[in-house]
Amino acid sequence: MLIATVHIVVGKAYFLVSS
Repeated sequence: MLIATVHIVVGKAYFLVSS
């Protein structure tokens, strides 16, 4: 699902920036 993919990408990007 598109929303699920976007959610994963955003979460991953946020995790990388947060680290």
